Amino acid sequence: MTTKRILVSGDRLGVSVVGATLAKRWLGPGRELIIAASGSSASGDELLARPEMLGFHGELGLAPDAFMRAVDARPAFAWSAQTPGGTVSIPFSPFGVGRGGVEFHHYWQRGAGIQALPDLSDFSLSLALHDAGKAVPMQQLTQLPVQFGMALNREKYAGLLLQFAQQSGARIVGEDAAGLGADISIRAGRDCKETMWSEGEIVIASSTDLAGIELQTLANAASRIAGLVGDLTDQPNERSEFNRLSKNEAARIADMRTLLAAKDLRKSASPQLTRKLDLFAACGRIPTEDFEVFKQPEWLTALRARGITPQRYDRMADRLPSDELMKWLTELRKQIVQIVGKEMAA
Repeated sequence: MTTKRILVSGDRLGVSVVGATLAKRWLGPGRELIIAASGSSASGDELLARPEMLGFHGELGLAPDAFMRAVDARPAFAWSAQTPGGTVSIPFSPFGVGRGGVEFHHYWQRGAGIQALPDLSDFSLSLALHDAGKAVPMQQLTQLPVQFGMALNREKYAGLLLQFAQQSGARIVGEDAAGLGADISIRAGRDCKETMWSEGEIVIASSTDLAGIELQTLANAASRIAGLVGDLTDQPNERSEFNRLSKNEAARIADMRTLLAAKDLRKSASPQLTRKLDLFAACGRIPTEDFEVFKQPEWLTALRARGITPQRYDRMADRLPSDELMKWLTELRKQIVQIVGKEMAA
């Protein structure tokens, strides 16, 4: 039997994510996986894992409690970004609670037109927990109506995944991969400029300018590779599909980057981002594009942070009588205060 070989090289985080994924999903009889990790991260360097990474870790069979202890993880309910107007906290979970097919911010906008209300951000349980700054135990956390990511130790995380890959049959060779031939070579990490699969080589770029994106894009690319590389024969169709998916993902991330940071937003926006800007400014809707990475509450927060507000709310929100609406909004705010107070006292 001819052995097929994949060589994964790059920085420790990049090779650990790709290596662990391939060790779990590709490695087997007649297949060899070699991992060459370069450098190390500072022991205190923190890394954000978005909520979607919970599924990634689950596929590897990493139990949440043991995993979080091993990498010094704590729950993360939001991430921070810089805008021309200052720092903004961006929650992973929706604001308030949708009702009757109408998203909460439409009810809030209607209510704010009736009487003065706390800011929309005050109706976010995620932001309240984020601002409180105290870790919530996993057992309690799973009972709360919030999505959460994890802030974890980068070096311990990379070490854990490399250990997993090695125990699953991968060979770790350190930095020196000179002279090691491979059917496909994969380079992953911060030093890579663009994610691209060319014949015989796959490059996976990871960006650190938006919190949580570095790890998420590595995991997404690793999962695509595991599903497409097969037996490592010449695969032009698979290469094309990998590049198509990677390019579209990068475009959606670039849209968020532009929304948060561009000085001249309208001039810099892509057609897809322009559609978001126009539709949200008109009626508070946020269209979903193919290959989205960020969720609706993240776009909503970023749009509001750039001073974009809807001219009108969804008229379906008018079905709720005014008195009932205002009572409901008041109760929702009280519930958030009570939940956070209870969790912080635990």
